[in-house]
Amino acid sequence: MRRMNEWDWTVFYRGGIDVCDGWRVAVEAGHLWYTYFGVKPAYKDYYHTMEEWAGRVALENPYVTPYFEYYYDHQVYEGAFMQGGLRHEFSLPLGLTFTPDLTVGGGDKNYLECMYPPFDGSVAGGISFVQISGKLAYWFNEHFGVHAMIAFVTIANDDIRGGIDDYGSTYANDFVWGTVGVDFAF
Repeated sequence: MRRMNEWDWTVFYRGGIDVCDGWRVAVEAGHLWYTYFGVKPAYKDYYHTMEEWAGRVALENPYVTPYFEYYYDHQVYEGAFMQGGLRHEFSLPLGLTFTPDLTVGGGDKNYLECMYPPFDGSVAGGISFVQISGKLAYWFNEHFGVHAMIAFVTIANDDIRGGIDDYGSTYANDFVWGTVGVDFAF
């Protein structure tokens, strides 16, 4: 079992265009900082921190929201990571929301060869994973909220799966991860 503690700091600008009643094209642009605690670097140029520029677009609607996200790591990998999927937010009692999400993601060669074993340049760019997740959130007011999420991930790239099998127990082809967080909106 791999234990990884991570703190993510994100600053985003959010906006959008109302298309018609209940339909909105939502756009976000921002910067992310990641800090990893208690992780032994596996890749020779791997750092305990990394930074990414990010952009997101979604077609919010009353049914199922398709979305696309693009991340560019400008500090460590100098590579791009993309993911897209479908999600829908359900309102629950007591002001809670629950959002199931199906995501497919991948990246370019620079990003994937630094992120996954065998770290020898043999991993080509492309789709790398499929994730199913659920997020429970509560907003105390329009500026402050909390959330928790759990996700199941399966590695969908044969090169990466083979590299993980050869690399050892530090990585897994199928795994569950979770997060808890605090949200501020201004």
